[in-house]
Amino acid sequence: MVKGSIKYQLNQESGKRTGHAAVLFDTESDAERAMKDLQKKEIGGRWIILNDLDLEEHETFEKFSLNEKNIRCSEAITESNCARCVKIKGLPWTANKKAV
Repeated sequence: MVKGSIKYQLNQESGKRTGHAAVLFDTESDAERAMKDLQKKEIGGRWIILNDLDLEEHETFEKFSLNEKNIRCSEAITESNCARCVKIKGLPWTANKKAV
């Protein structure tokens, strides 16, 4: 995983986490391995689901935050590297970067 690349999706009205996050991996094979090995893993008492994240959806993560305070990946997602980005669904609101 690219250091600092976890980006949580925030509820536009409350500013609280929705339970979704985007993560950028160093390689496509790392992303594929995570999708396979971590699918339905339990984190904080909840089962997570990993999916591919397309470029358009990643852009909504950047815009989906209270007062336009974006939590951005440390490396920009582009058409050339979006295959290395994974969407995680089902995270507990209290999940931190260490848990992910």
